[in-house]
Amino acid sequence: MATATGLAMALTLLSPSVTGRSAPFPLCPNAPFFDCEDEELALVPETPLVEELDQVVKAAMLETSPPPAFEQTGKASWYGPGFHGRKTASGVRFNQHALTAAHRTLPLGTPVKVTNLDTGRTIQVTINDRGPYIDGRIIDLSKRAAVELGMEDAGVAPVRIETLDGERPAEVAMKRGKEVEVAERPDER
Repeated sequence: MATATGLAMALTLLSPSVTGRSAPFPLCPNAPFFDCEDEELALVPETPLVEELDQVVKAAMLETSPPPAFEQTGKASWYGPGFHGRKTASGVRFNQHALTAAHRTLPLGTPVKVTNLDTGRTIQVTINDRGPYIDGRIIDLSKRAAVELGMEDAGVAPVRIETLDGERPAEVAMKRGKEVEVAERPDER
């Protein structure tokens, strides 16, 4: 199934919005892959179909990104000094000054957009740990992430998280050969 963006790219030559032409114009059937010097040119008539395709191209050009494959709204908290330097679930040492986060089910390494619903601030973090382990919270952010979102003093804030890679968490995990499971409280690290 073609996406609106893919369709828009394929139809760019037909679109008066892109070409700036509103009348029939010559079209090389092999453009842009081959030279058109010896090709017979075809005329693209003005028809309702061309006008409809033009509208599709306009809409696709305005499209900024596809909707997230995973979205979750809830409370975020942050962790920092007491965990700095300890091993995370991903095996790397926790750095409170990095833009990282803990989530219970998203695959480790997943890039996530986090939006503070109180301030409107948005950042990107990478999931590298498991947690939070307090009911009602959906993500634990590093201290730096909390500062950038403006929630360091409050400690907890309402957020929306969205995956950035366009894939659902289970698809990412399956590509990595793992199953997605809810993380349990780990032993002391």
